[in-house]
Amino acid sequence: MNLAGQSIAILGAGRSGLGASRLARLLGARPVVFDTGDASKLAGDFARLRAESIDLVSGLNDAKRSAATENFDLAVISPGIDAGWELPRLFTSRRVPLKLTPVRGALSALKLVVVGSVTTGLST
Repeated sequence: MNLAGQSIAILGAGRSGLGASRLARLLGARPVVFDTGDASKLAGDFARLRAESIDLVSGLNDAKRSAATENFDLAVISPGIDAGWELPRLFTSRRVPLKLTPVRGALSALKLVVVGSVTTGLST
């Protein structure tokens, strides 16, 4: 799947969501991470993602606003989130395809890209 130029909603800021957002960014997509958890507990992860130019939406009300006003090509859901819950339904109700985060696959691919880049950089 070619993600270049696509706008992707990443649902959940847990490990798999963070990995998926970074991988999507590396593949040329514009990921937006959505999480309705306690913003104070997510502050560290959010700061790191902002430093990587990955957009974030915190809280259900902001998620509703963003889902209603932005056009997403794909929504990626973390394994711990029920697809019937309100956050994923914001996207499926707008006919945005919903995919499960391939946790191990996404993180392995991300490691390969990063390690390959570092190795290439050091060998030149």
